[in-house]
Formats: sequence, C-alpha cells, structure tokens
Amino acid sequence: MRFNIKAFAIACGLIYGFVLFVSTWWLMARGYSNQETFLSMVYPGLTISPLGSMVGLVYGFFDGVIIGAVFAWVYNHLAKAFDN
Repeated sequence: MRFNIKAFAIACGLIYGFVLFVSTWWLMARGYSNQETFLSMVYPGLTISPLGSMVGLVYGFFDGVIIGAVFAWVYNHLAKAFDN
C-alpha cells in the first residue's frame, strides 16, 4: 500500500491545525490567557487568545502539511524498497 502524498499531507495539516486551535481555546478556558507557554515559544505570535488560536491554526496547518508530506514520501520509498 502506498500513500497519496498530497492527500496525506493535507489531512495531517488539517488535523494538526485543528489540534493547535482547540488546545489554545482549552488553555483560555482553563484561565491561561496571555501567559507565556511552550506553544508561544515554538510559534512566534501564538498567544493564548482568540487571535492566537487562528495563528495556531495557520502554523499547525503548514507544519502538518510539511511533516505529513515528508512522512508519506519516506513511507512510500520504504514500501517500494521492501516490496516483494
């Protein structure tokens, strides 16, 4: 089985963007508004705010696309190498 690299990359981007979006809202609900977090150190401009959740959605989408594309590409090459 081989992955469709484009479809897998977009799916990973959507999932990771959604995870960052929801985790930012979860932190706001827990009372961590505008505090320094690990997410804000990794992603400049991501704050624990509604605008920051949108920034996280964009960052997460692009990071997820890159990571998903690399993973699918490596998987396809390994699957081809070990194909009997």
